[in-house]
Amino acid sequence: MIGTPEEIEAANSDDPIHRAEGAGKTAGEESHSGMLLARLGASFRTDDPGRSLEFYRRAAALEPNSSEYAVGYAQRLYRHAAF
Repeated sequence: MIGTPEEIEAANSDDPIHRAEGAGKTAGEESHSGMLLARLGASFRTDDPGRSLEFYRRAAALEPNSSEYAVGYAQRLYRHAAF
């Protein structure tokens, strides 16, 4: 993982909110893995809908043939009322 020691520590935290935030900072910002981006999108679903939407958008763009990522993105658009 790439990140500051604090971000890596947060990614390894027992607290799910801190873990998701840390993982988003260390892995998601420059990830080229649709699966990782979709999982980050799912983890931010309730805490940060805008960020969740961006992770799903990037996952769907990386793997446009994946219906799972497209559906996740569509659900986030609907919930975020950004369509």
